[in-house]
Amino acid sequence: MKLHSLAAILAALVLAASSSIADPSRSSERRDAVRVAASTQLAQLRTGSDEEATDGPGNEEGFNGSWFPTTKPQNEPNDLEENDTVLPTDPSEIPPVPLDAQYRVERGDTFKAVLLRAGVVPEDADRAIQALAKVYDPRRLQPGIEIFLQLQPQRKNRPPSLLSIDFVADTDTDVSVVRESDGTYTAKTYQRTLTPRLAYGRGTIESSLYEAGQDAGVSSAVLSNLVNLYSFDVDFQRDVQPGDSFEILYQRMTDESGAPVMDGNILMASMTLSGVKTTLYRFKTKSGYSDYFDAKACKKACCGRRPTRCGSAPALESASTRSSASP
Repeated sequence: MKLHSLAAILAALVLAASSSIADPSRSSERRDAVRVAASTQLAQLRTGSDEEATDGPGNEEGFNGSWFPTTKPQNEPNDLEENDTVLPTDPSEIPPVPLDAQYRVERGDTFKAVLLRAGVVPEDADRAIQALAKVYDPRRLQPGIEIFLQLQPQRKNRPPSLLSIDFVADTDTDVSVVRESDGTYTAKTYQRTLTPRLAYGRGTIESSLYEAGQDAGVSSAVLSNLVNLYSFDVDFQRDVQPGDSFEILYQRMTDESGAPVMDGNILMASMTLSGVKTTLYRFKTKSGYSDYFDAKACKKACCGRRPTRCGSAPALESASTRSSASP
């Protein structure tokens, strides 16, 4: 519409100019008439432009408003909700990062002594131990247990707050004590699922059976059981010579992550002393009692008498079977 109006105005002006050239006597009158008509059309054109600008797509504001309407939130919150967390802007108000600490229980230690040694205030220590006593007797604390603490440091040289206590009570039980938001403590126990696996070790003795076993990755507990199995027939002080060897297959209990927790029963043990090899196997009898036999099914009794022949050997106990009887 704008283009048509502008074209009409230009045509009128050209017509007026050509008329004045053809007839100079009427040029002034015709120019005045054309000027009035052009002024009127320009006024109408401006008025139409203002009206079309409000909703026409040629206008950027009208275009954005009509083709892409912007939606504003009806209730734009100016204040934080009740559950919103206000982060401190002053660095001095930011709490320090919690610290993790690990302490080994020494002989004669009590639970409170360990906590006080870590810098815990007596009031927190007493409340934590009271909560712990509901699921675990603190007097059962044994030397060697590792206690893991989480402490919240305080400013102005104040003692830290005790956030949590974690430790392994026994082979399949974990204990945790956690500080609640109101300053009280809650204690829980967690049962771990243990899985028996097979472990194997062998080595050649150079100086001692203990050192050879440690080099082979065999634990001290398993080596002690090995010595007990052969203690009736072998004098480990005089009979064991450099160059002798051992071989052992035993159970190893692992937790859910596959980490070893404890070593179990010896399933097979073999020692070669001065060229003579003796192998013992763990069997379970029909009565459910477990003991060790050599290849000829001769029972190795743990009493002070020589083993006697006892016929054919029972079936070999499975590695996943846990016997309540001691070896």
